Amino acid sequence: MQLCNNCGKQIEDGQKICNHCGTSLEINKDKKFFVPIDFSNVIEAIPAGEDIIYSSFCAGQKSGLDPRTHAFQSEAFQSHVLFTKNGIAYQEPEAGLMKSNYLPWYKVNNIAAGSFMIQKGSAMKKKTFAYTMTPVTKYESPKEFKMRIPRFYFDFVPNILLEKKKHRSSEGLKKLEKSYNKVKKILGEKECEFFRTNVDYEEFQKHLPLLEKAMLESAPKWAQYLIKKQLNE
Repeated sequence: MQLCNNCGKQIEDGQKICNHCGTSLEINKDKKFFVPIDFSNVIEAIPAGEDIIYSSFCAGQKSGLDPRTHAFQSEAFQSHVLFTKNGIAYQEPEAGLMKSNYLPWYKVNNIAAGSFMIQKGSAMKKKTFAYTMTPVTKYESPKEFKMRIPRFYFDFVPNILLEKKKHRSSEGLKKLEKSYNKVKKILGEKECEFFRTNVDYEEFQKHLPLLEKAMLESAPKWAQYLIKKQLNE
């Protein structure tokens, strides 16, 4: 099953024109939808006027100290995520329910290949939410998913850095910028562009060892295991 690159609605395989929005399916490749935008009600958290440019499914992990007992707690969950140029809409567990929220990109704490992290609260009340992209095989093959992991990184990190600088947000800026520059230094501009645009899986496999080296050497500790797992499954 395919999804329209413009509106994220389901279309038939081989269709040339989307019967939902009328857009040619041979253009607008900048918009990426790996599950339909109405896969959940998370779309309701998107501010009016913001265009959705990316839709994915994620495995989530909520962790932090219980404020009453000071014991470490961890909770696994699943989330639909929608991205705009300005921010991200996502789901998180709260009081036994899944709540949809929106966060500007400049407030996202960190991002790696196929994963991102959000922190809320302070001191003993701080909660960490780690989101790792996972494929929904109805819409995406394992090979397609594996290639989009680095593509996501090279597509979104430059935008997040710009947003942080634009809003004068120092939260995670230096670490993210340092990590991104290290990846580019290890890979070189030509390789970075290859991973951002390549759709040939056989070629991807040939370049994979260098990508894994760059990602693991530059990623924060919380993301290293996730990156290794995604690139080698």
